[in-house]
Amino acid sequence: MLNEQAAVTNIYSDNQQALITINSIPDSTTAIAQILESIAQHNINIDLISQTTPVNGKVNISFTLPRKDLKKAMEAINGLKTLFPSINLNAYEDIVKLSVEGSGMAQQPGIASKVFSLMAQQNIRIMAITTSETKISYIIHPLDERKALEALMEAFEL
Repeated sequence: MLNEQAAVTNIYSDNQQALITINSIPDSTTAIAQILESIAQHNINIDLISQTTPVNGKVNISFTLPRKDLKKAMEAINGLKTLFPSINLNAYEDIVKLSVEGSGMAQQPGIASKVFSLMAQQNIRIMAITTSETKISYIIHPLDERKALEALMEAFEL
């Protein structure tokens, strides 16, 4: 039987990231593929991709990327406005991506709840989040990085 501490084996942060949210994309896999292809053609590696549920035929996607590529990515996306006139974007240059991971997370309920509770107790705003069976990554403000890392490390005894 795994306990919470054993379920989480690694916590790390990356403060060289940026976050882009593209709003009002037509609810079409083709549209999203074209947007992501444009970014890839500019040799930009993206991560932490999240899509909203469609509302009124539109979706939003958010993703992280290396901060050094932010301007290039914004130019690529803005270049698609003739194809997708409804899109607009928000970019956040000052972010930290924190990740909590461990192979035991797949069998241990409550890890996400504990992470959110810890962030709430520390009054840390989470701007974006993605999860898998073995990893939770979330975006916070750089001023909260140390406080978040310390709280997580203490809670999961790392």
